[in-house]
Amino acid sequence: MSLILKITKRNLSLSLPKQNYNGLITRMFTEELIMTILLTFRLNFPLSDYYFHRISINFETFKPAFVMTTISWLTISLLSSMIFWPNNHLLITIKHYEEMFKTPAMNLLFSQLVMMYTFLEMLWSFFMKEALMYHSPWIDLLAVDLPIQEKKFTTKMRQNLIKIFVIINFITTITYLNLIIVIFSFSIRLNYLYLPFYLDNRITMIQFSTCFPSSLLIATEVISLAFQLCTSGKLFLYYLLFFTYRIKQLYRISWSIIKASFYSSYLAKKRFWFHFFREYIILYGTTVRLNRSVKVALLIIELINKSLVIFGCVFYSKQIGMTVVNAVFIMTAIFTFIFTNFTYSRIARIPEYNRKSAQYLLQWLSRSQFQNKRLDASIKRMVELRTIIKSNLFVQTMTNNQLGFTCGHLFYITKYKYNELILMNISLILMFYKQISNLD
Repeated sequence: MSLILKITKRNLSLSLPKQNYNGLITRMFTEELIMTILLTFRLNFPLSDYYFHRISINFETFKPAFVMTTISWLTISLLSSMIFWPNNHLLITIKHYEEMFKTPAMNLLFSQLVMMYTFLEMLWSFFMKEALMYHSPWIDLLAVDLPIQEKKFTTKMRQNLIKIFVIINFITTITYLNLIIVIFSFSIRLNYLYLPFYLDNRITMIQFSTCFPSSLLIATEVISLAFQLCTSGKLFLYYLLFFTYRIKQLYRISWSIIKASFYSSYLAKKRFWFHFFREYIILYGTTVRLNRSVKVALLIIELINKSLVIFGCVFYSKQIGMTVVNAVFIMTAIFTFIFTNFTYSRIARIPEYNRKSAQYLLQWLSRSQFQNKRLDASIKRMVELRTIIKSNLFVQTMTNNQLGFTCGHLFYITKYKYNELILMNISLILMFYKQISNLD
């Protein structure tokens, strides 16, 4: 708790850009990772225990999992009971909520919440299993690659990364604090709305007694879920920015190889084999390891996004007028749609820079082959040909190795796939809504 308060206070201060930049990116990643382990992995252990494979299997380690998982499944059970037993006499029913908020078809809203919470519980369990098996790429990347790669960044790149991190931290912290105030205020206000139903004998004493704990449970789950999504989402965005800056570096090296080839073929080859080749292999290996975990998270996000689009269309078609509840639900569906496509657009930058780098290298290899034709048939030419063949094979592999991230086993995220998904989703929304409207 003290770490969370410390990081929250720091995020609101906007004082990081004035500090020393050496190692600051690694420290920021470490703090975010510790919070992600606590809130998303739902485990409590120091990073040193993970590095040396000595995580203790005791109550203290699993305490966050016990608390948050219990709250989540109680919420899922509560919402499911309202859906499958609409006329129960223990809890307030969906019909009461529809009358209270003047919003029909609220069973669709509760069904979407149950699906979303279930999908996310599966994701948190997957992350927890990775950490306990010592195969979490989120932690491995921080331990092995990040401290080394940070030193290779220029001062300007470090400054830009840190400033972006600070802005993201400030915005998410302000948004989350406001969300806490709004959710708790709404849950307290909700209890006053139950009172007229009890006074008019539309709900029993038992139903009225369970209203307050039910509202508090749902409010706690919403706040906990928002905190988990903000923390894990920020960490993934940080890693994504980090990878983007690294592939940008390789893109600049490939351009420098083109320029160097005009003056010295030896200098161009040296930059390729000692700078580009080595760094590209490291980046590709790191991306493949991280994608083992990221592809599952992206698949869950895509499932939630698609279910929100479907339930949102059906829910909106059954509304008579705009209320607070249906406005919030529709805005949440729109925000999730925008966030998913924004994430894909950021991910698509990595294969785009990879493609441009391969184009520059192909230009350099074409020029090298043309120059090699003028060499005499000698040992030197044979060595040159061998090097060119190896280089050609490497560049050809670059164009086919799909550097970047995938959404499960469904598709590889590129700029073209991202644009295709936007057009397909918009057309599906319009067609689906039209069919629902015709049925009504």
